[in-house]
Amino acid sequence: LLREKGLADYYVAPGAEKAPDDSAADREALARLDSAMGALSPKERAAVILYYLEDLDIPEIAGILKVNKSTISRRLKSARHKLRVRLGEYWDE
Repeated sequence: LLREKGLADYYVAPGAEKAPDDSAADREALARLDSAMGALSPKERAAVILYYLEDLDIPEIAGILKVNKSTISRRLKSARHKLRVRLGEYWDE
């Protein structure tokens, strides 16, 4: 999702260093993404990070988190909806 939407390069995990030469547009995109990711529940955020940033598939995530595959699918669906709403113009359908 983040990679598909061109935002994966902007997302820096909390606590990670950000490059000092980031442009204003990059900083704005990062701030919007941080805010949108922060609006997710911890369970949704974990599913999004594992699926989109770590490139794990749903069965792998379900195994790691010790939940059903359908639970991961629901978390991803809910997270995508929340991100779509929060990211607005950054979200390309």
